[in-house]
Amino acid sequence: MLREVVDRGTFRYVCRVGHAYAPEALESAQVDRIETALWSSVRALEENADFARELADRARRQGMDRAAERFDHRAADSEEHASAIRRLLTRIATPAHPRPSRPGPSGEADTAAR
Repeated sequence: MLREVVDRGTFRYVCRVGHAYAPEALESAQVDRIETALWSSVRALEENADFARELADRARRQGMDRAAERFDHRAADSEEHASAIRRLLTRIATPAHPRPSRPGPSGEADTAAR
């Protein structure tokens, strides 16, 4: 928990350990952490969709059409959620917090989809 400290008219936020933050630096750090967490969520959802598609293909090859259909729906849901978060991140990118370049599936920077 941070506490607000006023010293000669200047506001700072101080943690239990004693680290002090200017309001702008604290806000910027929080935005960065939130964006990082959301980009991690996008990646996790995309990986989940890929895995669900693999499971659907495997189930289909084994004649388990109902299971394949469930996995296809899970993949579609994960892709939809990842897309929604990606759109949000694209809208909130600002000059102070530009969209980071994220590695694509083959490891190279992928900025076109954002």
